[in-house]
Amino acid sequence: MLALSRRIGEAIRIGDEFTLEVLDIGRHMVMLELERPDPDYDRSQWLVVDRRVGESFQVADDIQVFIKGVDGSLVRLGIDAPREVRIVRLELEPLVADLRARNREAQVDAD
Repeated sequence: MLALSRRIGEAIRIGDEFTLEVLDIGRHMVMLELERPDPDYDRSQWLVVDRRVGESFQVADDIQVFIKGVDGSLVRLGIDAPREVRIVRLELEPLVADLRARNREAQVDAD
């Protein structure tokens, strides 16, 4: 299980399909928005979820999100997913993409 902390407005990408954003944090409850692109339409589907500390919800058949705790303006999330599912903090996604592109270029140069 991956554990990470997020503030209001911060998001994570789960695999290639889902974006999970923190909308609100209360003393014992958290409001999250789960976004998934809809391949049949040129838009996304949203699901807004309220969960208390200790509760969880299923994102996909093999992905579950747990609310581990709240500490002021931070919520601690636990994500249980298969090892091959990539989980990235959304603000780091451009950096990760840049690093992957550089690695591909370096491999081509080495060949």
